Amino acid sequence: MLSVLFIILAAAVIGSFGNNVISYYINGKGFDIARSRCRCDVRVLDVHENLPLVSYLIQKGRCKICKDNLQPRYLLVEAATVVLALSLYVRYSISVEFIYHFGFLYILLLVCFIDYRKYIIPNLFIIILGVITVFYHIHFSQELLYTNIIAAAIIAIFFVGVNIFYNKVKRIEAIGYGDIKLLIFLTLFYGVVFTVVSLWIASVIVMALVSAKYMVKMDVSMKTKIPLGAYLSVVVIFVNLVYGNTIYLPGLP
Repeated sequence: MLSVLFIILAAAVIGSFGNNVISYYINGKGFDIARSRCRCDVRVLDVHENLPLVSYLIQKGRCKICKDNLQPRYLLVEAATVVLALSLYVRYSISVEFIYHFGFLYILLLVCFIDYRKYIIPNLFIIILGVITVFYHIHFSQELLYTNIIAAAIIAIFFVGVNIFYNKVKRIEAIGYGDIKLLIFLTLFYGVVFTVVSLWIASVIVMALVSAKYMVKMDVSMKTKIPLGAYLSVVVIFVNLVYGNTIYLPGLP
């Protein structure tokens, strides 16, 4: 029970920090290393207010001074981080493997919100995913890393080739290079089957949303930006928590 309480508290703190990171990339706000300030910028937040889940229950998500409502994103990120940590704790308990998987999926959680709003996947996040991937495979399976490197190289060559073709024919990019880099490290970490299946599910979701927008006569065209990385990250997190981090298909190892 103490372990569960520790996981919840630690995840809530990490989720609160994640909200700070998201705000930095979305709103260009200064990065708060210490305690944050309220949105009306007149006071430093109390300790409990730095945890939106706790703050929402105590103050119903309103600032004490300006009574401004807490953005749903703050609550959602923190709650999602707690659910993520608890789900992985049930599978791995408190272990090195738990740390690797939580770190990787936590970065994807931040990508969801940043890419959806700004259509960017920060290079810093890609570097962190790369570091986690290398150390994870060195720790657990070096041979699998070599196999995944070959698969990731094939995926990179394929999508870069598609982009070059689209640039010459349509003068647009078929897929963002940030999305390509994300696909590369998903393949390195999880393998090609998991990545391709996740990409397929994310693509179906995107096509359904684009079709829905077209049916209601919203402005949709070939040049419409789509935050594929956000949808892909959501799918990877969901499939990982519900199904596991390995997907097998008939005839494939």
